[in-house]
Amino acid sequence: MSHSEKKIINEREIIFNIDTNDEEFLYLTGHVINGKNLFPAMGYIFYIWEMFASINKKEYTEMPIIFEDINFIRATVLTQQNKIELTFSIQKGSNRFEIIEGHTTIVTGRIRIPTSDENKRISANSTKYADDGEMNNKDIYKELRLRGYQYSGIFRGLNRISVTKSNGSIAWTSNWVAFMDSMLQMIILGQNTRNLLVPTRICKLTIDPKYHLQLIQNTSINNRQLPVNYYKHLNAITSGGIEIHGVVATFIPNRLKTVNTVLEEHTFVAHRDLESSISLQNAIRMSIHLALECCNMLNVKIIEFLDTDDKVTSEDLNSPLINKILSDLPQIRHHTKLVTNHKSLQNISLPGNTSVTEMTKLSKNENCLMVLSFNLLKKNKEELYKQLLSLLMPQGFLLTLEESTDCEYSYLKKYKLNIIIERQINNKRLLLLRKTQNVEKNQYQVVHVNNYDFTWVDKLKSIMNMQNKSDIDKNIILVAENNFESGLLGLVNCLRKEPGGETIRSVFIQDNKAPAFSLHEPLYMKQLLLNLPINVIRSGNVWGSYRHFPLPALELKLVQNAYVKQKVQ
Repeated sequence: MSHSEKKIINEREIIFNIDTNDEEFLYLTGHVINGKNLFPAMGYIFYIWEMFASINKKEYTEMPIIFEDINFIRATVLTQQNKIELTFSIQKGSNRFEIIEGHTTIVTGRIRIPTSDENKRISANSTKYADDGEMNNKDIYKELRLRGYQYSGIFRGLNRISVTKSNGSIAWTSNWVAFMDSMLQMIILGQNTRNLLVPTRICKLTIDPKYHLQLIQNTSINNRQLPVNYYKHLNAITSGGIEIHGVVATFIPNRLKTVNTVLEEHTFVAHRDLESSISLQNAIRMSIHLALECCNMLNVKIIEFLDTDDKVTSEDLNSPLINKILSDLPQIRHHTKLVTNHKSLQNISLPGNTSVTEMTKLSKNENCLMVLSFNLLKKNKEELYKQLLSLLMPQGFLLTLEESTDCEYSYLKKYKLNIIIERQINNKRLLLLRKTQNVEKNQYQVVHVNNYDFTWVDKLKSIMNMQNKSDIDKNIILVAENNFESGLLGLVNCLRKEPGGETIRSVFIQDNKAPAFSLHEPLYMKQLLLNLPINVIRSGNVWGSYRHFPLPALELKLVQNAYVKQKVQ
């Protein structure tokens, strides 16, 4: 360590100033555990070793050393904003050492020079291991990251380890701290738990630097690495000239990730209603949720298309809103493409998983869940309709936002499009369209669901088993009527995730005046031809479904008292 980073009180007491902005300590920023940049346990060991060698008028690389009874009492958190001041002291005679941060002792132990009869090492060949497969560097640090260790840089030193965590290899980067820390990482990986562990005690640590560096010299210059062996039954690990015995690791609770809570209400919403207005955000949200419900997919691609004559500014784009809606669904992976020739929109700021491109650069197999556009019903451009429909997956959706309420519906019949959702948004109209599905009456199997008589369960199981064994796929219609509290919706959502569940459809009748369900009743048959998984009918023959919408933000109020809970200590 350079003189500018330490203040020598006397030869047995030195104050170190650790600044991670300094080039000498920059590597320490790669030691992150539980989201915190912690000073590595082996960093304390190294600087005590260096200090003890100085007391004995030697270079630390020339002096073998033994540490005993090391206790890590408290971790030191590093920050880029503030320097950390650590006081290292070694008692004369007993060679007990102590490391202090501020006025608090954080590490204690004993250091000494080994006697001549203490040079015997654990033989690396004393135990033979079968070739049971191994993990590479990427696998190792993926596993550690899942446990809460976010190592980077030279602290990702484990090149490989066996599946049994008994042997492997560690990269040598001329950094003793990172090398010894990698040995501790292997011990952690060897524990039969995924709990977050940190070392709190080491019974004995032996370093023979001459022997260690001699082994390094015998390795290839382009591939400096040493084998490491972990003897779990001995609670010992060896690599090169370093042996660590009796490591005690203590569990610490994982730091809770701070995420924005999604607060929503689950409410009925009509699919076609021009009398009442709805916000654009909620209209697009219900359209995307319905599309996901129909196609039951986890990897979603959506395109927003702007024609050359669309007078749209960056504020009118729906791509950021789409990204926000899909981000509230943690299981969904999504990518949005903004397709436009408008030069003013080529370099605008968009969410990370949204890209800007041109129609000519799209592939023939985009297979999108949904394409959004503006004023499609006004344009009646046959080539444009063909282009947009070709971007969709077979059961995909076309969403258009019309500036005028005077829509030309005759075009829909021409291009064989059904209206799934039609809602008024102030002076605009949103329509969700879908290619007409070819479904005949004889392609349905009807099962009436009842909360009080469950004989229908065996019938449903029999139908699904039969369809799974045969090549005939008939849509299974689950019908709930005369019971407003039926659990039909949850049942359908679960069944559609099962093998063969894509054929499940449902009709939930929440209108006492509605006619009894029948495939010969036009009211029901017309709705079933839309081929939607969930169909709810309310009074007035209004078809819709239940959707999640964000709760309105609460108004802040002045209060006399508040309660605060500290979750991380």
